[in-house]
Amino acid sequence: RSFLGAVDNRFVGIGNYKTVLGNTAFQLAVKNTLLFTLLCIPVLIIVALFCAVTLYKSKYGGIIKSAFLMPMALPAVSVALVWRLLFHSQGLLNHWLSGMGIDGNDWMNSGSAFWILFISYIWKNLGYDIVLWMAGLAGISSNIYEAARVDGANRFQELLHVSIPGIRQTIAFVLIMTIMWSFLTFDYVYIMTNGGPANATEIMATYIYKNAFVKYR
Repeated sequence: RSFLGAVDNRFVGIGNYKTVLGNTAFQLAVKNTLLFTLLCIPVLIIVALFCAVTLYKSKYGGIIKSAFLMPMALPAVSVALVWRLLFHSQGLLNHWLSGMGIDGNDWMNSGSAFWILFISYIWKNLGYDIVLWMAGLAGISSNIYEAARVDGANRFQELLHVSIPGIRQTIAFVLIMTIMWSFLTFDYVYIMTNGGPANATEIMATYIYKNAFVKYR
């Protein structure tokens, strides 16, 4: 089917592929998808691991973990609308800045839109990875940590030589789940930025949706 014309079903060879691969919007969507994924995955995994190690033996770890999980309980649509309201040209952030005598910015229609999307995604999904890391850490015997301390290991050495080797299986699972979640961002991006401004936050999911169900291409 992809070798036929969309209207007359005439054989066009690789004409359709030339059209889409030469399309600037498509190229930008691929670039944004790869950039978003390659940034989100390492940042989310590393930050979540740091938080999990910090909270694991903390007295208030359970309470703080619950606070991190709260965004996961909220629908992606609601989270996207809240962040959009916060960074709108007439939103709460500009209102606060105006109160301090600082000129605001049209955040969602500037180069900041991609990074706002990135930060909000990390904020929403951080708690899930923290819980996975803490579950992995719980499987490591406390005797191993005690033996490491007797040998003179500091906190960093414990992390490097005890915690990380002890959660090898968890690392693979967290990596797979984080990659999967990074691609399931259609509703989040569509509502928050709709791919704008000027396709700066367009990803493959929104690009395909617009072409298939809006432009009927």
